[in-house]
Amino acid sequence: MKLDLALTFLELGDATSCNLKFSHRDNVWVSYGEETITETNLLEITRRHPKIVDIRTFPKKVEATNGADWEWHIVGLRRTLRMRVQAKRLQRNCVLKVKHTVKSSGKEQRDLLIAGAKDEGMKPVYCIYCTERQRTLWKKVQAVPGYRSFETGCLLAAAKDVPGTTTKLKAIEKKCWPWHHLFAPKVLMQKELEAFSIDGGDFVHFFSVRHPRVPLVRVGESVEPPDHAGWNAPTIDDLNGDTEREFDQTGVRNTTGEDLARLEPGTGDGWQMAQSDGERLRELGIRRMMVMDVRDEREPGDYRGRPER
Repeated sequence: MKLDLALTFLELGDATSCNLKFSHRDNVWVSYGEETITETNLLEITRRHPKIVDIRTFPKKVEATNGADWEWHIVGLRRTLRMRVQAKRLQRNCVLKVKHTVKSSGKEQRDLLIAGAKDEGMKPVYCIYCTERQRTLWKKVQAVPGYRSFETGCLLAAAKDVPGTTTKLKAIEKKCWPWHHLFAPKVLMQKELEAFSIDGGDFVHFFSVRHPRVPLVRVGESVEPPDHAGWNAPTIDDLNGDTEREFDQTGVRNTTGEDLARLEPGTGDGWQMAQSDGERLRELGIRRMMVMDVRDEREPGDYRGRPER
């Protein structure tokens, strides 16, 4: 499951970077805004993982009163990570516009994001969409012959690490992580001929997607950037058990009955929880919710016993 999710988020980060770059061309007159990128990625995540991911969307009645447009619930066997996320896209001129006043309240969006997440025990996060040329640190690595590097077009950063005066990604890039690191930290970003690679520690191993246990080649060292000081988010392993690894506890809680009910929105307590979440998020102006079941106690392919949708 971890490798499947990691590959999905690697490929979506790559597609976001490439599509955003293409939309910046002088002869392309197609808008590729934050809402389009977010909804395209959400659709693809749930299409690829319908048994473990639920995406819920709500009509936009008011501007978000808490600075977020997306809520994540990543439910592990032992712990659950809950995040409030605000998407930001670097503009064609490379400007990152964090400063934004919410008309309905006259308050800064960033302040509302942080305060709203704190009130509900969640992690306030920015998801930053960007192109390869707009990045300085998280750029493509040198690919092995026959492979190409993934581009990291979706970067996550803790809201506290993104000042309201931020206008350049370079100023905060050391505080960012590519979003696939939630599922497979230190993945080398290369893919070609149905293969991708995952860092196994001192070396980098390439694995076939069709035969993930068979190493194809071994080269290099970790591609983690130097002097990185970003959000030390929990991984799937951290959510499922005791890894003896220190990680940021903000937004993390022991998995509750409420979290488990969210995984079954169509029946009993799950239906009531879905209705309650819908009312709560519509009131806050949050349009999207992603609930992901990453518990690892089941056999592969039997995550919830729920049929394909």
